[in-house]
Amino acid sequence: MCPKCFYGDEFNPEAYGKDYDPSRSFFEQFSELFNSIPKLGVINDDGIGSVNSLYTNDLAFAKNCTMCFTAWKLENCLYSYYINGGKDLCDCHGVYEISEFSYECISIDSVARSKYLYWSMTCTDCVFGYDLRGCTDCFMCFGLRNKQFHFKNEKYSREEYKKILESYKLDSRDGIKKVKEEYADFIKDKPRKFAELRNSVNCTGTDILRGKNTRDSNFAGFSEDSRYVNNGVAFKSCYDCSGGGETELAYECLTPDHSYNSLSTIKSWKNRNVSYSIDCHSSEELFGCVGIRSGRYMIFNKRYEKEEYFKLKEKIIEHMKKTGEYGEFFPSKYSPHGINETRALEQLEFSKEEAMNKGYKWEDEIQETRGKETIQQSDVPDSINEFETFFTEKESRPIFCEECYHEEIV
Repeated sequence: MCPKCFYGDEFNPEAYGKDYDPSRSFFEQFSELFNSIPKLGVINDDGIGSVNSLYTNDLAFAKNCTMCFTAWKLENCLYSYYINGGKDLCDCHGVYEISEFSYECISIDSVARSKYLYWSMTCTDCVFGYDLRGCTDCFMCFGLRNKQFHFKNEKYSREEYKKILESYKLDSRDGIKKVKEEYADFIKDKPRKFAELRNSVNCTGTDILRGKNTRDSNFAGFSEDSRYVNNGVAFKSCYDCSGGGETELAYECLTPDHSYNSLSTIKSWKNRNVSYSIDCHSSEELFGCVGIRSGRYMIFNKRYEKEEYFKLKEKIIEHMKKTGEYGEFFPSKYSPHGINETRALEQLEFSKEEAMNKGYKWEDEIQETRGKETIQQSDVPDSINEFETFFTEKESRPIFCEECYHEEIV
């Protein structure tokens, strides 16, 4: 289902509501509900809070973005991941605060017109830098503070610096390859910090900016009183959360953006007091729901009166405590995906047999989606300055829903 249809008036997730059966496992019943409801093909707010950003996932408040993931507040960005505000970015990973006109940067903050920076902030016109702060026009540098016209940490005049920069031919693939090898050799013996904790108090983990009492966390800037939170910003009193931000009191959630008091939710935004729910937005007091928008006092997508809702909710919780389900995340065996279809195997290595023994699903036939090339790799010039302008004809594109096909035009 496309976002336009999901958020439209014709889709009614309450039509799939079901009664709770106290004789059966909660997770088993929830899995049946989840499998019966149409799903979002991609999770974003294109056409709602975003514009021209259909081919993205876990994205909000964006304009003219393609292939960006777990990000928000973007404009004109491509192929980027974990971005908390940016404009005209490409191939970047981990941006805390708005950066712009930058390429292949990792863990940056307020950077402009820069390329190949890592763990750097408030820099402009810098290329190949590690742990730079407040720098301008620095090339192949390490650990500098408030410097300008530096090459390999040595000061040069403006004219000398420009000549050095031009000599490396950074407009070409061969030039970039040469610099990567030379820069790797330059920084290999430089001292590195054990962790990147900037302007933070009582924090452990790495890549934390302006945090307080946030422990065992990664890329969790502006967070407070939290633990085991990763890849998000502005978590407050959260535990075991990944993705998203600007949320408070969340436990074992995936992207509980702008929510309060969330328990085991997935891709559910702008909620209050929502538990064990997936793809639910702008709602309050939900338990075990899927695809609800602007709902209230609902269990298994069925609406109840306020008193009846709380009574049944407590009954379900007591039953889940007896079965050992309450407080646990959704079991892996109910996942719609095989673990070998996910990014998990990038960090965990095990065979199909080992995965099955651990209770994970495994997909023997993985479906792949391939694009249609507009130019062969062998025809791509070595230098970007050698490119002519290429145009492709406009054509209609399918986007998950047959009824929307005729309306969506590139």
